Amino acid sequence: GDSPTIGKALLRKLVDSKAPDSLREAAMREHVELAKPDDVEWYRFLWNLEQKQRKDDSGAIAPPELNTIRQLAFGALRPFLGEAELVETLKREFDPRIRRAALEWMRQQAMPGTLEMAEWVLGRVDLPGVDRAAAARIVAERGGAKAAQEFFTLAKKRDVTQEGLRDTMADLLAELRDDGIDKRAAKLIGKGKPHEKVFALRASAKNDDPKVLAAVRKQLGDGDAEVRRAAARVL
Repeated sequence: GDSPTIGKALLRKLVDSKAPDSLREAAMREHVELAKPDDVEWYRFLWNLEQKQRKDDSGAIAPPELNTIRQLAFGALRPFLGEAELVETLKREFDPRIRRAALEWMRQQAMPGTLEMAEWVLGRVDLPGVDRAAAARIVAERGGAKAAQEFFTLAKKRDVTQEGLRDTMADLLAELRDDGIDKRAAKLIGKGKPHEKVFALRASAKNDDPKVLAAVRKQLGDGDAEVRRAAARVL
């Protein structure tokens, strides 16, 4: 990689070879550090969003590309992708890390469709909770208090809302420090099923109203251990 004349060419040759994956990945990491616009098509080939089946030099079906190499290729490609391609990535990509990287790049570049796609990811109950939590952060950042209704609604649906996502949404509501949201969360303390009680407690974590604190203290005697722990953390 340090060679100004043959470094990149040899790195690419290593990545394209049948060398051990540990060596190919190391070569790819060096290559993306030297990325230039004329590397874009090769990165697209490695990323292979459409997962096209390919053949090796002998005509046999080639195995899928190593996913860490796909991730590196996509990372180097991001500056060259338009909004439409990033939206397509969110809808077609199977790797959660690449999906999150696409959404985060949209956020960083303040693309017009960022909030819409974040809401789309958040509503996809078939996606991992970590993907939806990343989307929830963008929804809260871009939508502010308007995001509250969706968060409160999703929090009740235990079967389709992962615990980590539910906790993230509650923490985001607490960070907003909106009077209306704080009051709504406070009214829910001690009500509903255990996961709903935990959500209400976490969403009230920044509310220092004495009446709210008293309601939180009462939850230290709840019959569910998770509720008691949540109350202790909030206090």
